[in-house]
Amino acid sequence: MLGRVFSHVENRGSILGHKGLFLCRTDGRTQMLIDFTLLGEEGRVSSRPQGLSKKDIDARFNKVRDAESKVEKRKEEYFQDKISSMKKMLNNASIEHLGFDYLLVDSWFTCKEVVKYIRCNGSKSHLLGMIKMSKTKYIVAGEDMTARAIASAMVRKKAVKYSRAHRFYYFETDAVFAGKAVKLFFYRFGRKGEWKALLSTDTSLTPYKAYQIYSMRWSIEVSTNANPFSNLANASAGTSARR
Repeated sequence: MLGRVFSHVENRGSILGHKGLFLCRTDGRTQMLIDFTLLGEEGRVSSRPQGLSKKDIDARFNKVRDAESKVEKRKEEYFQDKISSMKKMLNNASIEHLGFDYLLVDSWFTCKEVVKYIRCNGSKSHLLGMIKMSKTKYIVAGEDMTARAIASAMVRKKAVKYSRAHRFYYFETDAVFAGKAVKLFFYRFGRKGEWKALLSTDTSLTPYKAYQIYSMRWSIEVSTNANPFSNLANASAGTSARR
């Protein structure tokens, strides 16, 4: 199943390998890798599946295995989308009673589908994820606004504050996203730095606490680089559940 995938590390899409999606549970001091899945990309050109020529495909290692083998089960997951894979891993963790307070994710996973999933059925868990400064809109004070528009408006209102302890500029605002009440936190290092933003379904969080908790997500990047599967591809993505 080896194919060409996009590497977020090298920022190019022509490396041979597999993508890895990892679920890590941490309390800020210790961490445990509790699940993973290997993923591939089918590619956009039907005549070159996974970005490979027929010659490359014929040259790949292949082996007939029992239908009940672990490898066959992994292959069933291989072309599943990342969000579905993440949900499956979280459901498995729930079955094993591995609860969490916050699901920490990068901007890929901070979307309406995941917000609704985390906050369904009276769940006590919350999402804390980075958002893109893109065309996605949030309802702020009854108005649909992009993250970039929100930042511009808050700068005009002179609502931006400065933290000497953390050396960043910041502000927060209440919003509605996917029909759920959320809190948006914006941070900028330096007067001319670019705004970065977090979304939290826990509206009781302060900007400092949100920043502190989200900084734990770096542990998932470190753990995936140190895990025994890291030589399969330099193109891993991860989510971390913080307890």
